[in-house]
Amino acid sequence: MTEQQKAALKAYILATPALAAIASGAATDYQAIADALNAEASPVVKAWRVSMPKVELVEASIDEIAAFDNLTAGKRDAWALFISLPSYDFSRNKVRSAVGKVWANAQRDAILTACLENAKVCEVQAGGSSVTEGGVTGWKRSFVGSMDTISVSEILA
Repeated sequence: MTEQQKAALKAYILATPALAAIASGAATDYQAIADALNAEASPVVKAWRVSMPKVELVEASIDEIAAFDNLTAGKRDAWALFISLPSYDFSRNKVRSAVGKVWANAQRDAILTACLENAKVCEVQAGGSSVTEGGVTGWKRSFVGSMDTISVSEILA
């Protein structure tokens, strides 16, 4: 985590009344703060998955199998090659773009929607940007992960 991300999280903690109350005083409850930062963001922020297993991508495309017959042989081969990898990082532009190069808009958007997950508070507050591929928008996180008590104590130091 960068110093800028730590500063953003510290500012969030101190600006959030419930967290600021826990963070102040001699008995800071680092676990409670970590738990709050690791909760799903509310309102929900859909983020691009950085590690989507092959099986889940195949399952997402199975719903579009009727359209598979209408693909050209080259696009079917390209999809077979694409899904031969063990996992996918949909925060990467070329990975998202590859889906659109094979599938028509409706199928592309259905598959890409399956490539989103709910972001945590800490991931949203650490920064990122909104990225759209086709008709699907997701948060490209600059930090992906969780907070533990040590991380929280370092942020608040």
